[in-house]
Amino acid sequence: AQIARQSEKLAFYRGVVAQGAPPIGLRVGEVLLSPGKRPLHYHVDISLLRADRPDGEVSGTVSLTADGRGPGGTTLGNQALLGKPTLQYRFRYYQEFKEDLVLPPGFSPAHLTVTVRSGHRNIAPLIQTYPWSAVSVP
Repeated sequence: AQIARQSEKLAFYRGVVAQGAPPIGLRVGEVLLSPGKRPLHYHVDISLLRADRPDGEVSGTVSLTADGRGPGGTTLGNQALLGKPTLQYRFRYYQEFKEDLVLPPGFSPAHLTVTVRSGHRNIAPLIQTYPWSAVSVP
């Protein structure tokens, strides 16, 4: 899991120095999951940062999806995980989200997908999927 986390960080930093930003103009910095105080509860930390020159504010939404196996299906969306439809972002340089999520009993997560949508409708969303074990911190 540590090697996978370090590989994700390396891929992130390579992307920061690489030519050409994604069309949305944002990057997902770090995604970390830590266990909560109760079983099936987790704390998720997500950071967003600008991939282009910060001339003004950017805004939009972030949503999470957990893929895995469970009695209620194989995919859990933002509403099921966080109890809200989306997370709103609005910033110039950097924004961090610290949220608590709850998995239903019997659900075994495999991946966490972060989808960042711009407030401008003509810009394609940024979608990144992480293995659950790679972002989970014991």
